Amino acid sequence: MSGNVYAVIDIETSGLSPRMGDGICEIGAVVLNERFEVKRCLSLLLHPGCRMSWNAISVHRISDAAVRDCPSFRQILPGFLSFLHGVTHLVAHNLSFETRFLNDVLCEHGVGVADLFSTVCTMRHARSLKLADNARLATLMQHFGIQTTFGMHAALVDAAATSMLLQKMSGSLQFPVPRGVSVPSIGLGKLCRLPDPCVSRTSESDLRRLLQQMGLTAARADHVVPLNSLQ
Repeated sequence: MSGNVYAVIDIETSGLSPRMGDGICEIGAVVLNERFEVKRCLSLLLHPGCRMSWNAISVHRISDAAVRDCPSFRQILPGFLSFLHGVTHLVAHNLSFETRFLNDVLCEHGVGVADLFSTVCTMRHARSLKLADNARLATLMQHFGIQTTFGMHAALVDAAATSMLLQKMSGSLQFPVPRGVSVPSIGLGKLCRLPDPCVSRTSESDLRRLLQQMGLTAARADHVVPLNSLQ
């Protein structure tokens, strides 16, 4: 694990399939160093490019009005990849769902998630360990005693919970060798900032409280804010 840098991500979407025109309406990410300390966080509401399905709204509680003036994932992609600069491993709970939507936009640049990062799916690993009756994030949080007063299915909350889950299971994980591919090599240009306006459902004070509840330690206190910039 020496030298590894993990980006734990979670997305909320307008529906289940980009092939059916669905898109990302929120993305949350927590970047961890090799000691699983938080280096930086990202939380953004995004315009999915379509109307939300009622089923999706019932899960994540993000309305069409909430994202009306937000940029799309396609628009923030260069900034998002800049945020991931130096990351060796992309981690998610149910990774295939996240990569399905990420790859839908990355493919326009001739690459996919697997070309840029080594990947880890905490759900798949939990299933292999048979830790609980099922491998849902909420079930595994209960199994490991991970608690929060914040509601689930907010992207940053789920990413923080998955970060803690990664830490709890790290002793039994065989992390794949890093890809060693740099962001500029895929032709998206130099490091850049996210466009304005960028909106988050999580305030900076809430972020600090969330990390404290989850038991996550910041590498430096000033590295977990601001939520929607690349500082």
